[in-house]
Amino acid sequence: MDFNHIDQFGLANDNPQCFLVMGSYRANEVDSAHKLSSYLETFERSNTLQVTDIQLDDGIAKPDTNLMISEMLGLPLRLTKSLNDAVHAKTLGNPLYIHAFMQSLVQDKLLVNSVAKKRWVWDIDAIKSVSIQGSIVEVLTRKISYLPHDTQDALKVMSTFGSQISEEYIQHLYPLQEKQREFLHRLDSAVEENVIEKIGHKYKFVHDMIQQAVYEPMSPQERGQCHFNNGVQLISQLSTCEDSHSNLGLIAFAAIDQINIATSFGITDISMHNKFATLNLRAGERSMSRFNFISALSYFVHGLSFLPKESRWSSSNYDLSRSLHEAACLACYINALPAKANEYISELLDNGQCLEHKLMAYNVMVKNLVSSGDNKQAVSKSLDILAELGETFRCSAGTCGGACFPADFSREVIQQELSNTKALLNNVTKDSILSSPKLTDEKKIWAMRFMNNMSGVLTIQKPQMLPLIACRMVQRSSEYGYCSESAFGIYGYGRAQISVFEDVDEGYRWGKISLSLLESLEGGKIYLPKMRCLFYSYVSFWKEPFQASSNILLQTHTEAMMVGDVEYASISAFFYCRQCLVCGQNLQLAEKECKAIMSKMVRSTLVSVLSTYTTSSVRTDSSLCFNLYRYK
Repeated sequence: MDFNHIDQFGLANDNPQCFLVMGSYRANEVDSAHKLSSYLETFERSNTLQVTDIQLDDGIAKPDTNLMISEMLGLPLRLTKSLNDAVHAKTLGNPLYIHAFMQSLVQDKLLVNSVAKKRWVWDIDAIKSVSIQGSIVEVLTRKISYLPHDTQDALKVMSTFGSQISEEYIQHLYPLQEKQREFLHRLDSAVEENVIEKIGHKYKFVHDMIQQAVYEPMSPQERGQCHFNNGVQLISQLSTCEDSHSNLGLIAFAAIDQINIATSFGITDISMHNKFATLNLRAGERSMSRFNFISALSYFVHGLSFLPKESRWSSSNYDLSRSLHEAACLACYINALPAKANEYISELLDNGQCLEHKLMAYNVMVKNLVSSGDNKQAVSKSLDILAELGETFRCSAGTCGGACFPADFSREVIQQELSNTKALLNNVTKDSILSSPKLTDEKKIWAMRFMNNMSGVLTIQKPQMLPLIACRMVQRSSEYGYCSESAFGIYGYGRAQISVFEDVDEGYRWGKISLSLLESLEGGKIYLPKMRCLFYSYVSFWKEPFQASSNILLQTHTEAMMVGDVEYASISAFFYCRQCLVCGQNLQLAEKECKAIMSKMVRSTLVSVLSTYTTSSVRTDSSLCFNLYRYK
């Protein structure tokens, strides 16, 4: 679960989602700086969650430990009382301590099964003199030290993968059948000693502290070398995974994770750095496609660390370095790290060999400007790039040279553009659009992308200019083919039919077509949250009940956050809150829901975008929906 979005589960709606979450942690391991502390504070501040904090004592009571030991040894409570007193004093009633301590007593022959007496017997004085120093990890380490050395070696390898390892990983770590059987036999020996357990096709440490007890005593050099050996071996098997249709994704992730950890210990192989950088790029791109943006950024940063700064932009590294920088700056934007994104943008702009190689940097730059509230500069920069891509927008006076929008456009210009586009679409249907050729020209795709990005800014800055952008996007799509961005041009054209010509049926129809186009395109689904936000905020209420869009906007907000569209996540949140307050809901409940949304926006650093819409809502609400009517 993504705890950053926890508030959404408590929001009331027509179908309340009720569920129970239980979690546990060790208080002595979580201080104010620990990541979990921030989540706990979030839960406490939440307006929609009921949180119950249960504090458990450090250990169980002495009578209960006596019952445990009695059942463990198969003896009456009265006979185990003296042993229990000693064990409880040593372990403070911690069940894991008790289990480990009892096993150590057996190993040291202080607790033995007497054949003569046919029961367990012990030397109580010797047990009382046993010293338990340090943490539970040290006790467990001592227990593990009794295992055969080859079993300990197998556990060390297993511990580098965390709390568990699957048989699939083992097959790739030890492709030779004999070596594989030996490793599995060692793990099975550890299972017999209750150090690990086998669940299905996975071996798992019975407690995370046991994994810690195996891993931490290893020297940094030993840990790093073990991680590195694992990573290199898994990398060598990637082609085999591909040929056998094995789970290539998981193996690749595991391989590069092992390499990245090894690097943190100073263990690496310079001759393989390009390979490591490429694998990090692939892992990051895969994480982005799964909307795991924090992990994706980590992979991109690791990938760049394998490329020396002095030769990062050399001819042999140029393409790989550019791909990593482009991916990293986009991931930084999505993770609300504008300053870090600007560093990667500067690198791309300084070292890009042509305009096409700088377009991603400019794209993120514009998004950063919008997020920071600098809409004027965002529009100016977008127009500069569009002019370089061959798309100029001239004012009626013709004095700007196509480099900027003037203060106003004549209504004749706007009406003429809309009329031309209407004639172009006269016999076009939804089916003909969905079956039309797709846009493949990269420069045209980028031009469409920048026009689409600029549309969001103009909604607030100069909504009267939106029909010009929309018409241009529709015209280019009809001429060169359709892409995901084309849907937003179609939507903008439809919205202009309502605001300029008062043709609600036509505007609603084109809005629906824009949604259908995105749903039909292979890469269109990532843009659906944005389109739903626009359609259900500005168009649907002309034909559908206003209240019907509230829950859709809330779901759209969640979906936009998942795909990393932080701008339209915040805009969806604003319109959801607005509709909650004007749709006849209980105002106290509506206020509570709006506070929960705003709290999430604060934590997601989207306040600047949301405040832009909030502070300008009174001024722009009419223009957002129907202000273009003045150009009739």
